[in-house]
Amino acid sequence: MILLGASNLTRGISTVVRHAQAAVSQPAEFLIACGHGRSYGQDSTVFGRTLPGIAPCGLWDALREMPPGPTRLLVTDVGNDLLYGARPELIAGWVGACLTQLPSEDTRIAMTGLPLAALATLQPWRFALLSRVFFPLHAIRFENLRNSALELHDRLQQLAARHDATWIEPSGDWYGFDPIHIRMKVWEAAWEKILGNWFEAAAPHQHVLPKGLASWWRLKRMRPAQWRMCGLARSTPQPAGILPNGSRISMY
Repeated sequence: MILLGASNLTRGISTVVRHAQAAVSQPAEFLIACGHGRSYGQDSTVFGRTLPGIAPCGLWDALREMPPGPTRLLVTDVGNDLLYGARPELIAGWVGACLTQLPSEDTRIAMTGLPLAALATLQPWRFALLSRVFFPLHAIRFENLRNSALELHDRLQQLAARHDATWIEPSGDWYGFDPIHIRMKVWEAAWEKILGNWFEAAAPHQHVLPKGLASWWRLKRMRPAQWRMCGLARSTPQPAGILPNGSRISMY
């Protein structure tokens, strides 16, 4: 199970892992590349912590070293790179580079679009406020963002069609004042919809990750294979953790 994303995946990581575990009857290998402000193609820094881009990170080398088996990929939170000034065609190229590294057999992909319904209600003053809070070092004009978001959304849809991926349009009801992050109260419904077509119907595993803050914190504190803090290189052996049902979690 490969999970790619940024803030939404990071915030809802225990919910996503629990839904994925419940869909299979055996332990799974989780390869996860996420993090607040995470870019799909370039280094990204938030509060002194720097992570590599998702496309060039070590996850794909780890995937190639694994024995063949059913593979499920989640691609979400793609719009961050627009706020870093990356062009839609470049971002789509980074996502495409991830998709081309998947096994050819028994692979399913779930891809979310950009939250266009939420962005449609976003006023310029609210955009200016939120961009200063979440991306204080990057400036982009409101009109440019809206046009680029529409173009990137279309390019991602084309990628999804070429790779036979399940396409999920984020619902405007998932968002509130913040048009980027899914509200906590709808995490369950939102992730259930996003991951709904990942698997055939299966008997839920008895030892899935339980709900609650303890499970969220257990996953949240796992560190990636390579990262930097205030410019100092750090590394963590993988897997970063093993869950009660035997599923292994590797972070990149």
